[in-house]
Amino acid sequence: MDIVLTRILECMGNRYGAGKDLANHLGISGNVITNWKNGSNRSYLKHLREIAEFYNVSESYLLGKTNIKNRPPELDDMADILSDPDIVMFARHTQKIPQADRKRILDNFRDTIDIYLTAIGIDPKEGDETDQNQ
Repeated sequence: MDIVLTRILECMGNRYGAGKDLANHLGISGNVITNWKNGSNRSYLKHLREIAEFYNVSESYLLGKTNIKNRPPELDDMADILSDPDIVMFARHTQKIPQADRKRILDNFRDTIDIYLTAIGIDPKEGDETDQNQ
């Protein structure tokens, strides 16, 4: 049995009707869940996101990439941000700049973004806990 199926079954638990509840949520037959359990079907792989949401665990947990079942939504947001190649390139380039200069450049960049957001009617401080702590 692979790690994904093991984790799905762990989330499902031994409660009577748990497989049926998951099947109903996914819009599939209960027999499909039975086939997952006996190894004759691996279609659970195409339902990972829905299964993770149903059990309130991360896809990374189901895939065996982490042992942390739930992670705060902020981390998902951060993962989306860090998957942007321009953000990654910007971060790599700023690492090459001396610390004092980097702080000044980043402060100027933050101010520029704040001015832009304000100009288009968005409060730049809304939802940003990092600025509230500075």
